[in-house]
Amino acid sequence: MKTVRRTIVPGCGLMGSAIIRELHRKGQSVVAWNRSHAPLEALSERHPTDTDLEFAVDGCDAIIVVLSSYSAARSVLGSLKAASLAGKTVINLTSGSAEKAAEMCTWPASVGIDYLDGSIWALPSMIGGSTTVISCAGPENVWEQVESLMKAVGGASFHAGEAIEIGNVHEACFLGAFYMTAQHCFIESVARARQSGIDFQTIAPAVAPSIDLLGTSLDDLVRKLMQNDETADETRWTYGTMQRKHIEIQPATMAPRVRSLIFSSSSSIPL
Repeated sequence: MKTVRRTIVPGCGLMGSAIIRELHRKGQSVVAWNRSHAPLEALSERHPTDTDLEFAVDGCDAIIVVLSSYSAARSVLGSLKAASLAGKTVINLTSGSAEKAAEMCTWPASVGIDYLDGSIWALPSMIGGSTTVISCAGPENVWEQVESLMKAVGGASFHAGEAIEIGNVHEACFLGAFYMTAQHCFIESVARARQSGIDFQTIAPAVAPSIDLLGTSLDDLVRKLMQNDETADETRWTYGTMQRKHIEIQPATMAPRVRSLIFSSSSSIPL
């Protein structure tokens, strides 16, 4: 099995810099590279940096890409000679679509690169945490070669599957559609509580039990979905009840048709 002795991280923004610092802190041999020199200056006092990408890559086994787009990633990696890249393992953590991931993976194979495509489920301050997740997709044998490296970045990192686009699908479905929507709903809920005269000291203690309830109910819902369990009456009843509570604090100007749809549908909400 290939051993990762040294890693280069092209892309020294907030996330890339956090990954570099954490790998260095955990004793990993890591070098930083960035197109513009300013981010490197902030890292150079404590961490190895290099402005010559070709030279830096030549001495590394793994490349963790943390750039702004797939086109930027392709541009940076494509600027290197095929001989410099041959035999390397690229872990591309750039955000993008499933289609971009599928397009990107055709190129590494043509130049002899082992390739994983993934997503970061964390803020920069969370890098290195035991519950931090990096979801990586691609060949399982490639994941096994870099698993310890990626778990140094995020302790709960996992192999999502062989299909290269799964990492980005995970990001879109759960970090995007679920997490970001939950953030928006939380802000809306706080605003409505404040409009009802509830102060922040009273709002704060409500957060943890709400998260606990959400986690428990989602675990139960996933279990039922996996078992094709269609007897989730409790979930339907709870959802319908919460809809009614929600509508009670809505402005009186809410369209009557919207109100009727919410009340009439709550008894037959599909899972």
